[in-house]
Amino acid sequence: MKKVILCLVVVLCVGVSQAAVINWQNVQNSTDETNVSLRGVLVWAGNAAGSTVPTDGLYEPNPTANGVQFMHTSTLLDKDHSSSDFNPNGAGDDYDDLLSTLDFSGTAATVYLADGLLTPGLLYEVQLWYTDARANKDRVMYYSDGHGSTSDQVHCIGTAGQGQYVKGVFTANTTYLRIDITAEALSGKATDDAHLSAYQIREVPEPATLALLGMGSLVLLRRRKA
Repeated sequence: MKKVILCLVVVLCVGVSQAAVINWQNVQNSTDETNVSLRGVLVWAGNAAGSTVPTDGLYEPNPTANGVQFMHTSTLLDKDHSSSDFNPNGAGDDYDDLLSTLDFSGTAATVYLADGLLTPGLLYEVQLWYTDARANKDRVMYYSDGHGSTSDQVHCIGTAGQGQYVKGVFTANTTYLRIDITAEALSGKATDDAHLSAYQIREVPEPATLALLGMGSLVLLRRRKA
């Protein structure tokens, strides 16, 4: 029995330690702060307020949504902006602030997230937001891991009027996460500029760890019954 359990653990560990390809989940509409994932433990959350912190008093540069604080960063894309036009349908809370700022680039772009904060071999979840409700700016983003795994289209408005977000799970193979961003313009006045409103990365339990915990619970139940 011990040999069988050991073999199972080895197989699970090998499966977890594959290359850092992101397994993307379905794209979701942004609605309220409960969209912010609380799975596992936070590694880093970034607000794409860029190098220019809003000074008009309308926006919190380091908003806290669903208990997660998003820190403004100047290390994403080369341009940034904040405007209520990005998220006019928001509730006026910190989640609204989070979706009212974005970084963008004049072309497709690559960003490196949580640089130096990831541990190779551990399992993580990434969550990316894109919101831009300005008139005549209809476009979608595609987020890729650079290994051929690309998210479904993330629409600037979505069906709820506050943009959309996407989550994915990956096993780190370096100390940062690479995300390639490509855009597709859907209207005549929109451009194929890469955009990102916010992101977070969380360390999540390994499937092998969960399996071991499950086995441990099963053994305890059997002992109690005995």
